[in-house]
Amino acid sequence: MMRLSLLGILLLITCVATAQADGPSDKLATKEAVNLYRNLRKLLNKGVMFGHQDDLAYGVGWKYPEG
Repeated sequence: MMRLSLLGILLLITCVATAQADGPSDKLATKEAVNLYRNLRKLLNKGVMFGHQDDLAYGVGWKYPEG
């Protein structure tokens, strides 16, 4: 039981340390990606953020319609 508790504590510490990192986990991220990540972190407590990727590009039975 003690071993499981110690493992849980170490996992929790690792998660907290990772969540508080100032940059993305991808060490090869471009300068633009790093700046985007940091700017989003600045807005974290100012409201709700949501986003979409290609939300108008795909649908049921169609893809990239003319016009």
